[in-house]
Amino acid sequence: KWMFKGSQVDWAIGVVESLDLERIEHWRDDEGRKPGGVEGRTPMKALLVAMVLGACEHLPYLATVYTDILYKHISAEKRTLLGISEPPERDDQQRWQNTYRSVVRRCHCLFDLMDPSPLPKNRRLTPEQFEAATKDLPEEIIGLRYDRLTWFINRLIEASLEALPREFRRRWNGHVGIDATPIRAYSGYDHCTF
Repeated sequence: KWMFKGSQVDWAIGVVESLDLERIEHWRDDEGRKPGGVEGRTPMKALLVAMVLGACEHLPYLATVYTDILYKHISAEKRTLLGISEPPERDDQQRWQNTYRSVVRRCHCLFDLMDPSPLPKNRRLTPEQFEAATKDLPEEIIGLRYDRLTWFINRLIEASLEALPREFRRRWNGHVGIDATPIRAYSGYDHCTF
């Protein structure tokens, strides 16, 4: 089985450490939320490292992928560094399910803090179920979460740029940004803008 090199994991840790994790933890405290998942099993930092590593390898953005990265594709030394426990035995399906659920809960803990949308996600619903599952979020919460999402995305872009060798950054005289091109999305809406 393939493994990430220790240097790749170290680089991803450096990217994540530049994101200001304390700020994200303050968001959780401000909303009075609990950690979401077993903190010792899947720390927020470890999840973000898995996300960075997955993105670098062009892997799908899925909790199953992050679980595999953390428990199958990094060394025991790096797992220990990230506060991740030893993986379950190969045939222990119940522990693998619990491990996966811990990663999913940690993902939701992170994403819910930045999700300005009151609409339900990750399931197919009838129109009646959709209407019933839509949250009633106050405008100030929607605005706050939108601001958090904007900050987080900008920090990811900045961290990616900071990871480039200085000589490449010095040669670039342009700008970096994400445009507002309408694209089809798999949702109840015809288009989403990114």
